[in-house]
This record gives sequence, structure tokens and C-alpha cells, in this order.
Amino acid sequence: MRLGYLLLFILIVYGKLPNKWAYNYPTNRYYQLDKGTCWAFGIIGMLEHSYRENGIKKGFLKEEEFVRLNVQSFGILMVDACKKYPSVCNTPGDDVIFGSTEGGEINWFYSFPFLYDKILPSAVCPYTATVDTQFECNGMDEALKTNPIKFNITEMLTTYNEEQTKELLLKVKIPIGFGALIHDAKYYLPCTEEYKNFCDESVYNVIECPENMKYLAEKCAYIVMPMYSTDGEFNYHNEIEPEGGHAMVTVGYNDEYVTHEGCKGGFILKNSWNDTVYGPSIANTARGVRGSHSVKYFMNQLTAEEERKVCPNAQDPMNWYICDDACVINEELHKTIVNELYQAYKLQCVNPEEHFCETGYDYYLTELKADSKSPMNHYYIATFTKYDSTGKKLDTITLPSLPTSIIGMIFTPVEDQLIRLHDSEEFCGHYMFPYCILNKHLPFWGGYVGSHFEIEWDDRSYLINKDKYPEFDYKFIAQSTFVQNLKLVDQKAGVPFLNERI
Repeated sequence: MRLGYLLLFILIVYGKLPNKWAYNYPTNRYYQLDKGTCWAFGIIGMLEHSYRENGIKKGFLKEEEFVRLNVQSFGILMVDACKKYPSVCNTPGDDVIFGSTEGGEINWFYSFPFLYDKILPSAVCPYTATVDTQFECNGMDEALKTNPIKFNITEMLTTYNEEQTKELLLKVKIPIGFGALIHDAKYYLPCTEEYKNFCDESVYNVIECPENMKYLAEKCAYIVMPMYSTDGEFNYHNEIEPEGGHAMVTVGYNDEYVTHEGCKGGFILKNSWNDTVYGPSIANTARGVRGSHSVKYFMNQLTAEEERKVCPNAQDPMNWYICDDACVINEELHKTIVNELYQAYKLQCVNPEEHFCETGYDYYLTELKADSKSPMNHYYIATFTKYDSTGKKLDTITLPSLPTSIIGMIFTPVEDQLIRLHDSEEFCGHYMFPYCILNKHLPFWGGYVGSHFEIEWDDRSYLINKDKYPEFDYKFIAQSTFVQNLKLVDQKAGVPFLNERI
């Protein structure tokens, strides 16, 4: 380990940064749900990792242990602090200054040292899903009276571009805050015969096609989707415009990772989003299909087959099993597909309004091929077979060339396979934010900042030291301490013939 750090130091001193780095012990994933509290999760994420790193170094925590900190109480305390000191929290577009946990900034926390002994363990009160309950935390006031967690932030370091951020990560060797603008991705589908289902003006916004698509059609369906893929990658299409901001935690970077959009290199981010399909329809969604990955996958240390054991991303069409007629009736193969290959094979129609499918039938993906013709590149042509409940084949359906984010809003795996192929709470939840997007944002809007807090933790903050501090109550720390199965992401490949040498 010391030799590795020495090599890292030499590379930095001589101006050559390693092409990848990631923190070894990211904590379990977390979810902001339907509240704009990404900033609070960003701060708590930084504190959790700092607490864990300090605890491991001092022997207060085992490598596989971490303590979950309380986002609900933290949001309440930050709103109160911003009410008292509004000059700290006056960033345009954020609502904390107006008495809401919706929208905030990571850097604000540095200005409130009186909160450095008021971070509570998660067991004190649960995080609630909506703004209607954003100020509910039963037991918070009592817990604060005997809370053992205490620290001091001696310095805040900030970065504003790719190189500065990588240098800071390598210097502090711990996850840092990430705050950036996010944008909407714009899709134009030409109103030709194959796309006619998307050109109903009562449902979709139909406009004049961009110049580079007018050879296809005069009119196009204009669809606005989120700036991320079904595979946990941030991306962009055509023009981009700011949609808002988002805070996450940077746990690493990889200059060699190539996204499905063809961008090389990016930051690995711990996100606070869940993996699911959001509606209600393709024509009007702010979220679409979300998927995520482990850090090791984005570090190119796991293949796609290995990664499915950890983060199967069952709602990503790229992970659906190609199932021909023989596959449909082979029940033993079905068990292998789900239990050994970690893929979904039976699909259901979730968006009959698009008139491509009907509810109440079973669908199987029989072909998924990339469509490389410009300007429809990075799209896929998917073909499905339709069966009734008796197993009778009824029809074959081929969708027009579409991004996987739209395919995944028409079909999704059946419920029992979604439950079986649930993404790991321990290791998933990470996204790739390519440098190409960061650099595309900077000339137009700026809006990126990386943040690091130099933190000194008081030894009283750890459960192992409870006998030295009888005046504090450690039961909530005990209830908020979790153990990760670190061996899970060291497994062999999921494809059977890769597991053995004959």
C-alpha cells in the first residue's frame, strides 16, 4: 500500500496523473426520492466517507463497517441555519432560503460550524419521501442533547475543472462533493410512416425538423428526456439547455472508460437516485429509465457479465436476454437466464398509449441491433414476439429505431423478475459523468464545482469508545452501523464458460 502511495506521489509531482483512481470503500447507496435534497445527500455522503476513512485508519471501524448518517434531521437544521444567516444561502434557484429543503449547495455547510456537533445517526428518524413531511423527525431534539458525533472542518478546498478535480482526489484520497448543472436531452423523431405513433399532435409536441433531418421529413416529434442513459451514463443529444442543478459525490475517475455515446473518460459519481422507470408517458417525463453501476464496473474492473451479478439493471433493454421461440418454452433455460446470467427475459407492456403493445400479454425480445445511420446513431431497433397466457405466439413487433431510454418506457420486465434482479444496495447507485459533458457546459454556463472538507473527527464520535464518554448515548450509532459484503464485487464472471479452465 505504501509503495502504491509513493508511486502516486511521484506521478503527481512530475505532472503525470494516473489514468484512473477510485475510493475503495464507498458506503451503501441512498435515495432522495421525490424531494430536491440532492445537496443534503451530497454533504452527508462526504461526511459518511470521511467518518469511515478516519475510523478505519484509527482502528475504530472494520473495513467492512460504515455508519449511516441522518439526512432528514440535517435538512431541517440546514433550513433553520439558512433562515438565521440568509446571506450564506442566497444562491439563485435554491429554495432553502425560503424555508424548504428543496434545492441547496454543498459549500454552505462550511459556513455553519455550530452544526458540526449536530449530525445525527440515521436511526434517530427515517428519511421521508415528500416535501409534505420534510420537517418531521420525531426524537431529534432529544437525540441532539446526548449526540456523541462531533468534528471540526478546518478547511474547504474547491475545484472548477477536470484537472483540478483529479488532482484534489489524488491528494485527499477520499470522495469529494460534486455540483454541476444538468440539462435536458432533446430527441427529434421524423414523422415518417415508422414513427407515426410518435406524431400524434394531441400527445406529442410536433415541430419542424432540424435542418440535418429535413431530408427525412418536414415535421418531427420533439421529445425531451433526461440527460442520462438507462446504463447510468450522463449524455447529450443535439442542442442542450440547462434544466437545473444536481449534487452528488465524486468517488473516482477513469480516463479510459468509453460511454455508449462515445465519450472517453469521466468522473464516477455516487448518486442519490433510485433505479426504476418513471412515467407517466414518453411525451411527458422528467426522469425516464434510470440505471446505475458499481464503482468497479466504471473502473473497467468488471465485465458486463460480472456486473450483472451486482447491478443487473433489469429495466435497461441492453440487459434483456435475446429469447427465440425455443427459449420461450424452455423452463430450465429460464432459470439459468435469471439465476445465473442475471438477465430478464419475459417482458410486459407498460405504455400501450404508444400503440406498439397491449397490456395482458407476454413479450420476448428476439433482436436488438444498433442503428448507425446518421443522424439516428446511438439508437437501437428492437424486435419482440407477443404471446398470450396459454403460450400461443400471436405476433412479431419491431419498434422503429429508438434510444434505449424510450424502449424501456414501452416494455419492462415482469414483476417477479424485477424483484429477483434487484440492484445491490451495497454497491450500485453510481453514475458516469463524462468529461465531454463537463467541458461542454463550462464555456456556456460554468456551473461546476468540486468540494472537499478537511475534517478532524473527535474520538468520541465512534461506538468503540463509548465507555470513555458515558455522558453520551451511543444506541443510535449502534443501530446505524452496517456491514458490507466486500467480497461480492470480487466474483468471477457470470457467464459459465468463463468461470472454469478445462
